[in-house]
Amino acid sequence: MSRYSPGSWIGLYKYSEESEDPSPSAQYWLDGSTSTFRRWKSNDPNLDDTHCIRMDEGNGEFNDRDCDDYLNFVCKITGGV
Repeated sequence: MSRYSPGSWIGLYKYSEESEDPSPSAQYWLDGSTSTFRRWKSNDPNLDDTHCIRMDEGNGEFNDRDCDDYLNFVCKITGGV
């Protein structure tokens, strides 16, 4: 069941789309590149079935959530606008 939750999706996942191997130590951006920046909430990431990463509105910390949650999102624009 989908539900609204505060925070924003940032396009980061706990696994590679190619491998579909959940790992709390490997995060990938939507374009397949790896992420080196980490700002995890305490007790995150974990080994549950939540693979999508959101950023908290208040403190900017990351936490893994159910990908079906309704959230705002952040987009990256390449090139000129």
